[in-house]
Amino acid sequence: MRKAFNTFSLLFSLVFAEKQSDAEKLALVVLPHVELDGLQAVSPEDCLDPFLYKDTKQLLDINSEGEYLCAFIAFQANKDTTVPNFKLYEDENEATMRYNLFKSSVAEVNDINSQHLSWTAGINLFSDMTDAERYPYTHGLLPPESKEEVEIPVVKRSDVPPPPVLGAGSPPPSDDDKLDKSCYAIYGFRSLDFS
Repeated sequence: MRKAFNTFSLLFSLVFAEKQSDAEKLALVVLPHVELDGLQAVSPEDCLDPFLYKDTKQLLDINSEGEYLCAFIAFQANKDTTVPNFKLYEDENEATMRYNLFKSSVAEVNDINSQHLSWTAGINLFSDMTDAERYPYTHGLLPPESKEEVEIPVVKRSDVPPPPVLGAGSPPPSDDDKLDKSCYAIYGFRSLDFS
């Protein structure tokens, strides 16, 4: 199911990308300042294919600065302009900063995927964001402007009572028992100290 969803989302984004002409895609791109030697020169027109950054096998093959830059150009050119808070890079300085964030994300994705885990990491809309920009997406309970420190209680495993066990001949749980069991799900979101 997960692979089918990834394939669907990739096809959806490709359909979106096809609605824009190459000229419209290139208008979204702001090139970063990157030192390339003559052998690694990159033509932005040749770097519009979203598979350059969406295909995790192709990401693993990125070895040179030119290949990173080409993937970054494709990333910019194929951004979904309909998402909230979409913005173009202001200038070369911002593009350079975002390019370095993107390169770090590619390295992290490649590191994770080379471990052959049960899941696959990929490049997404967070790949060129700073930690502060990602914060509202990853820390949903507190607004980002809140400076209030919240202490999350540490619950020792020994403090968590075991759920009731129903044996043969036990009466079915009452509505009150069902409500009591819901609190066990809350413990799953708290830090547990296994020491």
